[in-house]
This record gives sequence, structure tokens and C-alpha cells, in this order.
Amino acid sequence: MEIASLPCISTTVFVPTSPEWSFLASNLVKEVATYGGDVSSLAPGFVHEQLVDRVARNTTHVR
Repeated sequence: MEIASLPCISTTVFVPTSPEWSFLASNLVKEVATYGGDVSSLAPGFVHEQLVDRVARNTTHVR
């Protein structure tokens, strides 16, 4: 039986990738950093330093 003969079934294809080539939204990285998570492996060093500094200046919640 071919999938084409079953119009009521939709097909989803999942293609996993290595973290090196995956997409990660910057707002997710910022949110994790805001709550004290380690994001050092998710951004280049100079970006990580600036993000940590900015979070430290702007964070007003209790961890």
C-alpha cells in the first residue's frame, strides 16, 4: 500500500542534526541566561561575556 493512496494520513519527516548545525533562537538563550542557566556553549565567547554583563545589570528577580 502506498502512502499516496491514504489521503487521510499526513506525513511528518524528522531529520535530526548535530548541535553544530542546528538553529537556536537568541531569545531562548537570553531567557536561559536570565534565569541563571549556563549558556557559555551556546554563544561565542565575546557574545557570552556581553550577555552575562547585560543580564547582571538588568536582572531584578530572585534566583
